[in-house]
Amino acid sequence: MRSALVLLLGLVACSRGAAEPASSGPSGTPVAATPAPATAAAAATAAPNAPAAAAVAPGATRPDETLFGLLGSEAQNRPHIQPNADDVYGALQKAGYAVGDRRQSLGRTYKASYCTGAYTSDGSLAVDVCEYPDEAAAKTGLATARTLFPGMTSRTVVGHKATILTVINQRGEVAADARARRIATLYASL
Repeated sequence: MRSALVLLLGLVACSRGAAEPASSGPSGTPVAATPAPATAAAAATAAPNAPAAAAVAPGATRPDETLFGLLGSEAQNRPHIQPNADDVYGALQKAGYAVGDRRQSLGRTYKASYCTGAYTSDGSLAVDVCEYPDEAAAKTGLATARTLFPGMTSRTVVGHKATILTVINQRGEVAADARARRIATLYASL
């Protein structure tokens, strides 16, 4: 019993190891050593010529380095190529391969300028199209895509012009594999 109490007290003491030193207030109660909050007046006198929106602190992530910032930048800087992702999905729709709402994915994963994906209406296939500035960049992206996720054997990855297409059989169905091959053939004909 006594050793359990000593162990418990030791754990409590260890959990406070990273706390800041405390000082005693006027009534003898512990007071944490935290800096007083800065007021607008104090900030203005400290840096009178500083802009209202302060610069990013050293070591902090800039907005364009966040996931949302990267996705936004990729969407705004899509390459002007033919066929592009919109053309590929339009051809799939026209051929009867209904795909749902497309969602952008991070092109950087495949060294692409822009990527977007969707599922077929029955959810059996995921179809992702990535755009590149030119065919040489697409070939590099295709090589990268083929090395990513090596354990995923239920996918087809093909390149055409300045794009790559990835079709993933979500359920491992034989019929879905056949549809994935037909989608890849349609894609190569664009």
